[in-house]
Amino acid sequence: MRGQVSKLDLEDIRIAIGEKMVLGLEFFLVGDIIQTIIVPSWQSLAMLAGIVGIRTVIVYFLNKEMKK
Repeated sequence: MRGQVSKLDLEDIRIAIGEKMVLGLEFFLVGDIIQTIIVPSWQSLAMLAGIVGIRTVIVYFLNKEMKK
């Protein structure tokens, strides 16, 4: 039927969105690593640590969700 989305479809969509978020964070992380190498500062190092932490949490929960 039109307009109805099964629970499986919603889970697939959530996983796909999570994977795209992780990919985006990967690019953001690479950019910050390059910036930290070129112009090292405590602020850029702190931002890099924050991004790594956020990415780690998202990947953990994404993997946990995919195992269900």
